Amino acid sequence: MISLNALRFNANMTKPMVACLMAGLTMTCLLACSKREFRIKMQENADGPQRTFSDSAPSNTEIRRLEQAYGQDGQRDESGELMFQAQFDSDLPDELSGHNGWSRLNGALGSSTFWFEDPRPVRGVWGDLVQRVESGILWLRIAKLWAIREFGEKNEQRIERFFEDKVIPGAVDAYLRFTGAGAVMSAQRVGFQVRDTDDGEPLDGDERFRLEVLLPILISISLDAPLETDELHLGFVLGLDGNSSRKERERAWRESGERIALRFIQQMDPERKELNWSQIRGWGFSLLLFAAQSPKYEQILLDSPAITESEKKTLRSGGVIFPPSPFGVQILGGGIDSIATIELEPSALPYLTNGSPAVPESSQVKNPDGEESTPQGLEFALQFRDEGGPLFGAPPAYAFWSSPDSEVQTALFGEVTLEGADLAVVVGWENLLNERDLGLWKSVIAEAGRSGFSSSHLKMVKKLDPTPPEVLLELLSTANASNSYP
Repeated sequence: MISLNALRFNANMTKPMVACLMAGLTMTCLLACSKREFRIKMQENADGPQRTFSDSAPSNTEIRRLEQAYGQDGQRDESGELMFQAQFDSDLPDELSGHNGWSRLNGALGSSTFWFEDPRPVRGVWGDLVQRVESGILWLRIAKLWAIREFGEKNEQRIERFFEDKVIPGAVDAYLRFTGAGAVMSAQRVGFQVRDTDDGEPLDGDERFRLEVLLPILISISLDAPLETDELHLGFVLGLDGNSSRKERERAWRESGERIALRFIQQMDPERKELNWSQIRGWGFSLLLFAAQSPKYEQILLDSPAITESEKKTLRSGGVIFPPSPFGVQILGGGIDSIATIELEPSALPYLTNGSPAVPESSQVKNPDGEESTPQGLEFALQFRDEGGPLFGAPPAYAFWSSPDSEVQTALFGEVTLEGADLAVVVGWENLLNERDLGLWKSVIAEAGRSGFSSSHLKMVKKLDPTPPEVLLELLSTANASNSYP
């Protein structure tokens, strides 16, 4: 991947040459930066999970490491990628330089299982955060100097105060707010992307969650944006029912955006009375050309903590550099470097996960007995970038589910009544019992399964420490009542 930080120009380059180089660099990144793809499939079995891993471009060293972890040579899958497969217990191989885990807690009425995959975890983000903020401040100060040249030196003091007192503090605050919101949303696999088309469907849970997270931030930054209340209101209600098309959103943004941009520009150039999108686009390109000619703002670069000492040495010797990406946002190239797709096939539908159904939830499939059931498979898509991207990296994938012991529950309650989160709570309680109480609990279950649940059983269970969960006591009380005679 080509880094803008390493980009160097001849100090005598003209604007057309700079423009051509920037365009060529963009094409080079698009053509040369291929994505690496990983696939992980986890299938739950009675003896533990079966794990399948494939890599589109493993190195020889990585292949040897995979052969050692899986205890066998790799095979080619249908797409031609090298694939490894093996059965594991709770210790899973770590192919993506992160960490993962598989835990099953067993109980008398079923089991609870927890799995997570945290590939390429990011630690120690403070230095990266500081660099991103400083690079953002650097670009804003470059923009300030460009604005003084664009809107006339007569407005220099006005522009200076506007950027230093409002634009820079406001932009940094907004970045920090959105970084925090982005970390929260990405952990639940909720992105910033809106719908492409009007599909007529109401807002789903992810979209409502996004609104709830982002709206307080938009309200806070609307003062400096500057957004009027009606514009903020329109931006919120537009598509609130999920039925706003991209065309409608673009029209609303174009009309409101021009007014917002004009108010912004008027704080630097009070005499300006109108503004259109062609001018805004022209200014954007003009700013990029200006940024590509670092001798015009050399002192700003030398004063910035975002510029390394080696880059400052290049500047002092007459060389030219391109400033680092503002707030970590890649301007040229900097796309996704690798993708990991994880499939999970648990024995029961998870009650807590940040994955998406591998097939629509409304779909029905037939099990071996011919009965229809809802598919339980999940899919997780993770994206990685060597430069830029989310500050905290790709979020972990996780799932919790519980598997009832159908035979035991049917003997006790006449049917399977305890599953999902309720069963997990009961299993967790069982795993807190000491050896004596656990033995008593198991003997109650075994005896009640043979002869039915009685009041003496209920009294014995209530004396266990810790106290059984309420959901379990209710079930046992119901079972006791059904076995009692007047």
